[in-house]
Amino acid sequence: WGRKARSRLMQEKVVSQNFGLDKVPDPNTILAFLSKRLGRDEVHNVLDLLEPPIRRENGWWSMAWKPFTKELAEQLREEGWVRAWHGCKIEGLYSIMYARRLYASNNKERGDRFFDSSPGVYVHEDCTSHKAETYLRFVPLCKDEVFWAAKWEVRVNRAKAVKAPKSTDQWVQQEDGVQLAALWICGRTASEMVQSDSLSEDWDPQREANPEHWTSKDGSKCLLQPASTTSATMAAPVQATVPSPTSATTASSAGT
Repeated sequence: WGRKARSRLMQEKVVSQNFGLDKVPDPNTILAFLSKRLGRDEVHNVLDLLEPPIRRENGWWSMAWKPFTKELAEQLREEGWVRAWHGCKIEGLYSIMYARRLYASNNKERGDRFFDSSPGVYVHEDCTSHKAETYLRFVPLCKDEVFWAAKWEVRVNRAKAVKAPKSTDQWVQQEDGVQLAALWICGRTASEMVQSDSLSEDWDPQREANPEHWTSKDGSKCLLQPASTTSATMAAPVQATVPSPTSATTASSAGT
C-alpha cells in the first residue's frame, strides 16, 4: 500500500476520493463469503467451524475454531504445546478450513515457498507474531472500499519441529505438530490502510485455492456454492471488544 497503489485504485474506481471514510468494515462480509463454501460432508458450510467473531484491536476480529475445544486446548497445554501464528491469503481460507489443517510447504513446482532443507508448516512464535502479518495480503473482496486479510492462531508441538536454517526466526513444524485454534480477520478501508501493507488490487476468484487439489486422495469433493460474495447478508453475533492477546498464556506452508 502506498501512493502508487492509491492512485491506481482511484483510477480503477476501486476506491473513491474520500478513501472509504464513510465505510465501516463489517465481519459479516467474511462470514457471508465462508457461508457459501461447503465442507467435506457436502452438507454444512465451513462457517459452521467457527464461533462468532470477537472484536480485537486495530481492525482485527477473532473467531475461535470449534474443533479446538476447551478439553483439547487443556490437553495440548498439558503436553507442552504453545501458541504460534500463521499469516495466510484470503484465497487460501477455504482450502485450509475444508482440510481443517495447515499443509506443509514442500512442493516448489506448486508455488510453495520454503527452505530447501526444511519443508513444513511455517509459523511465528508470540514474540515475533507481528512478522506473521508480512505473509498475509489485503484484498478488496467485494469492491466496496474495504480490504480484508487473514491469519491463523495455532498451537504447535515443538517436539515436532523441523530443523530450520539459523538465518530465520520462524518456527518450522511437521504437519501433525500444528493445531488450528482461531481464525483472525482484519478489515480496513483505504483511509485505514498502513504504508507498505501487502495488497492485491482486485479479487480474482480464479486464484482461490481449490481444496480438491489437496484432499482428493480421500475421495471427498470440493463443492463451491455459486452465489457471489456480495449477495448474502447474515446477522453476525458480535461480542465486545477484547484486547489482543500478547502472551502464550491466552486461550497460522511456505513462509507462513
